[in-house]
Amino acid sequence: MTIAISTIICVPLMLVMANAKMLGTGAALFAVVRTILFFRSGLANASMPVQQEVQMILVDKDMRPAFSAVIEIALSVVGVIDGLFTEFYLLKTQQGYANAYIIAAALYIVSGIVLILVFAKKYNRILRDSHASEESK
Repeated sequence: MTIAISTIICVPLMLVMANAKMLGTGAALFAVVRTILFFRSGLANASMPVQQEVQMILVDKDMRPAFSAVIEIALSVVGVIDGLFTEFYLLKTQQGYANAYIIAAALYIVSGIVLILVFAKKYNRILRDSHASEESK
């Protein structure tokens, strides 16, 4: 739930970033964008300890190094594809950065909803503990 909520909370900030040019120009725009990026990265990184714990729960102790290696390789491949997509398609127009934030916001919403619908009951300790206490009564 922490990961899902933190990604969904980032969406309004990303939509403001996509439309930041309406907030002013020059130094004022720079200050607004800098502030929004600061809060968005803080919110996005707030769930990092939970994300790191999830792999410790889901993967056997002996398989954690291999799992981490596979994750790093996957992130590298996705990073290359992302860079190519950004260079050759997304940033060909001035509206490219705004489109990037809109696409990311949509992905954040979809991923947050999927996390809530698919994984919340199975892996959320708070829900699991409350259900266990209700069943013991």
